[in-house]
Amino acid sequence: MEETGEIDDSSFQVPELTPKEELVLEAPLDERSRKETEQFKSGDTEEQLKANSRVNEHGRTERFKDHFESLARIGITVAFGASIVLGVIWVWHIVSPAEWRWLQDKELEHLQNLITGGVLASLASDLFKRRLN
Repeated sequence: MEETGEIDDSSFQVPELTPKEELVLEAPLDERSRKETEQFKSGDTEEQLKANSRVNEHGRTERFKDHFESLARIGITVAFGASIVLGVIWVWHIVSPAEWRWLQDKELEHLQNLITGGVLASLASDLFKRRLN
């Protein structure tokens, strides 16, 4: 053989795939391996992948906070509405004639305790929030 710098390709033969190996190659990629493949294909460095991961994690955290804030707003709105209704009922029983009232004295006292307790609890929680921030 002459020294031309070429390699004789006849000595390099790639073996055939086994049926098991072919089956693995044909199987669909699960979501995790597909994402990993996309990351490798992107050509990003390890630092860039870590930065993308931090950005994605931040996005998930912010979405969770937004969702929780929406639930808190709904809860506060419902509690406020219920407090207004209970307050109107309480005032109605204070200013209306006895024959127009439907709550007994014990029930009215319970309603009054509920309203004033709710007001005090909301004031206390507001003070705590201000101190924590």
